[in-house]
Amino acid sequence: MSEIRFRTGALRDGGRSLQRAGEDLGAQLDSLLASEPAWGEDDVSALCQVVYQSVVEVVRESVTASAEAFADHAAKLQTAAALYDSVEETNASAADSIGAELGREA
Repeated sequence: MSEIRFRTGALRDGGRSLQRAGEDLGAQLDSLLASEPAWGEDDVSALCQVVYQSVVEVVRESVTASAEAFADHAAKLQTAAALYDSVEETNASAADSIGAELGREA
């Protein structure tokens, strides 16, 4: 018979790691984009600046969505760990009750 074991501590650790990864992703992007390039005064520089700002906006939206997805998955791992712990406690309690009942009948 196969056996499934859930390591809820590992689920919680994974959730925390995902949460940190999402936060780090945003912080790394902020650090990368902390200083805008020095733009010249000509028309080409103005065009480059507009394109750069558009790209930065798309990248920020993408990174924000990724960080939010990481946070969502992290929360789901935490919830799964709590559910597995709760089920295990319920099962252990039921087993103890059944064992106590069987002990009284013997």
